[in-house]
Amino acid sequence: MSHPSKSNYQYFLSQLKREIVVARQKAYQTVNRQLIELYLNVGKGLHEKVEKSKWGGAVVERLSRDLQRSFPDMKGFSQQNLWRMKQLYEVYRNHEKLSPLVRELSWTHNTIILHHTQTIEEKEFYLKTCVHEKWSKRELERQLESSLFERYMLSRKTDKLVPRSKESNTLTHFKDEYVFDFLGLKDDFCENENPSVGMILCKSRNDEVVRIAMSKAVSRLKVATYKTKLIDQKLLKQKLHLLPMPESEDKNTNFAHQGRGNG
Repeated sequence: MSHPSKSNYQYFLSQLKREIVVARQKAYQTVNRQLIELYLNVGKGLHEKVEKSKWGGAVVERLSRDLQRSFPDMKGFSQQNLWRMKQLYEVYRNHEKLSPLVRELSWTHNTIILHHTQTIEEKEFYLKTCVHEKWSKRELERQLESSLFERYMLSRKTDKLVPRSKESNTLTHFKDEYVFDFLGLKDDFCENENPSVGMILCKSRNDEVVRIAMSKAVSRLKVATYKTKLIDQKLLKQKLHLLPMPESEDKNTNFAHQGRGNG
């Protein structure tokens, strides 16, 4: 029996690891799409019964109890979540081009965009950018708080405003509790987390201060400067309303990809 050389074995191992990662990514994406598809169908059903058949809002509370009793291992059927499903369907039902984007994002991402944006154009911007940049939940919230959409609309320079994602592992994009409970897994599962990373925030980057701080640190540290205030969001929105409206809807469909070449 012959034994592979160390280099040949390492190459074979790295190939298998890549295939496993790709397969896992596809599995998460498939599960997530099915979950969002389910939630949209539930939302559609609720819309038809509550708005068209005039069943009244009380049916949502009753439905929540019955679904949770039937599927005790799923956490997604709370009364609040059922109303969100209805709202998600109602917001996007007349915007078919956005439907595929909604299905690419987790339930958490979708609800954040749903409740923290005003116009359909703003929703489209964050849907497209979130999918393209593979933003985590925290990064999406940070960009919403920084009024990225308003700043983009005022500048029209997406290559400078939209931050490139530094997350190489796209599985972080799908860390959502509903993805896992949707599968009805019985065993205990926990996340394999990396060691914590510290961060030093400096008003200005003083190399001497940084060296002293890092010399005393046990864990890994990162250094960044900070600003205490962004442009006031109300002011940005006021300036945005002063812009001329686009002549056609097509001008609003390239938010995250405009001026990016192959992006």
